[in-house]
Amino acid sequence: MPGQTLDSYVRNRARELGMSLAELARRAGMSRQTVHALGEAKMPSLGTVVTLARVLDVHPMRLLHM
Repeated sequence: MPGQTLDSYVRNRARELGMSLAELARRAGMSRQTVHALGEAKMPSLGTVVTLARVLDVHPMRLLHM
């Protein structure tokens, strides 16, 4: 979606997959704080983006274009 932030996309995609953010964090092997921090100004590391993309079943480029 144009204009959508990384944070809102991740939240919406997790919801589409029936996952809470806590479950997303667990499946990605990261803390809930890391997932909740996606709304902050700086871009997460490439490793975080790739891991989230895998769990959310999207291509990593989808997350990088937010």
